[in-house]
Amino acid sequence: MRIGQVVGKVVLSRAHESLVGAQFKIVLPLTFNDLAEPDPVESARELVEREGELSRASRVESAIERIMNPSFPRKLGNELVVYDDCSAAEGEWLAFSEGAEAAAAFGNQRRPVDAFGGAIIDAVTIDASTVKALVELKNKTK
Repeated sequence: MRIGQVVGKVVLSRAHESLVGAQFKIVLPLTFNDLAEPDPVESARELVEREGELSRASRVESAIERIMNPSFPRKLGNELVVYDDCSAAEGEWLAFSEGAEAAAAFGNQRRPVDAFGGAIIDAVTIDASTVKALVELKNKTK
């Protein structure tokens, strides 16, 4: 399960019969670093603006860095569409699963979804010893 921030919604004019009445949200996945940000979406927008001022070669380098380093801060463009079972509002954090786990949420009633939002997150608390251990682990892998 991952955490993402709702940045929009999807409106369907036609849908598979099993999806009638469903809500779909556009969700920006968050990294560990993003969880410490007061507003990860605004941080992503700022990153896009800064990259817009870079040369083409620098933007390509930055894109390669994001691909090779999954802890690199997320940016707009990595959003995905999530079946929202919780009625999450724009700006809220949503816990979601992807792939087979997302489809399993419906039991025998199969639905064509790739991501399922199962919980709205009110707060995330990470204790200092966990942060320290993760920083040490990250430094060892460099």
